[in-house]
Amino acid sequence: MEAVVVMAIFAVIVGIVVVSYRNFLDAQRLNAGVEGTISMIQKARERTLSSRDESVGGTGRQYGVRFNAYTVGTLPNTVQLLDKTTGLEAEDSGSPGPKEETRFAMPAGVNIQTVSIFPAVVGNFDIYFKRISGDVTNSANSALFAAIIQIQSKNSGKYKSITVYSTGVVEVQ
Repeated sequence: MEAVVVMAIFAVIVGIVVVSYRNFLDAQRLNAGVEGTISMIQKARERTLSSRDESVGGTGRQYGVRFNAYTVGTLPNTVQLLDKTTGLEAEDSGSPGPKEETRFAMPAGVNIQTVSIFPAVVGNFDIYFKRISGDVTNSANSALFAAIIQIQSKNSGKYKSITVYSTGVVEVQ
C-alpha cells in the first residue's frame, strides 16, 4: 500500500515537471523568435544608416525586412533582410568575420501569426528605413505610422507583439 502511495506521488511530481519543462521550452522558442525578428529589423536599419553606396547616386542604399507569415509565399515563417535598390534579399555585407545572416527562420513551434502595417498596404509586408533619419517607410516610400508583427507559440497559444514605430524604434509587448 505504501509503495502505491509513493508511486502516485512520484507520478504527480513527474507530471508537473514535464508540463513545466514544456512550458519553459515554448517560452524559450517564442523569445528566440522575437529576438531573431528584432535582430533582422535592427540589422536593416543599421545597414541603411551606415550605407555609403555611391552606385545609387551617392545617397546610399535603403534596407528593409519582409515578414513572411506562416501561410505565405515560398519562404513561410521567415524574416528576410531586403535591399530596396534591387528588391531582392540583401547579400552578406562582405565585412571581415563570419558570414552575416540575411534570413531568419522561426524556431519550431513558433509562427509569425499576423503582420499589420499602418496605413494599410497592398502586397508584401515589407518595411524599409530612410537614410539619415532611420524612419520607417513602405516599398512605395510612403511614411508608415507603425508596423505590428504578432509572433505566436503554436503549443501554448501565447504570443508577443513587436511594434516598429514610424521613427524606427522597436518595442515588444
